Amino acid sequence: MTEQTTAPTTRRRKRKPLDVHAEGLALLAETLAASRKKLEWCAENDYPVDAAQVSANVSLLKLLETMRHVDDDDKDKETAALVAGFHAKTAERAARPTAAPTKEDLLSEYGL
Repeated sequence: MTEQTTAPTTRRRKRKPLDVHAEGLALLAETLAASRKKLEWCAENDYPVDAAQVSANVSLLKLLETMRHVDDDDKDKETAALVAGFHAKTAERAARPTAAPTKEDLLSEYGL
């Protein structure tokens, strides 16, 4: 008998797109919760908080503040774009004639 020498087929699963912003926020929330638990444990057990823990907490707070400002900046840019589009449409409408067309205008427009 002869052996088949075909390579096995492999199927690749479709990967879901990664939402970096959401994943980053989730990781930041988990890290903040763990840090809070550690600080509570240190307070309950009269254990001194080391400088590395304080530094890590300050860094987390800076990250939170930065994320808040980035979100606000994105919203401001989107709002500015929407406002500019609105004003452009308003200017376009204002440039249109507001008077009703006359009978001669309509006849000439339709070639009558």
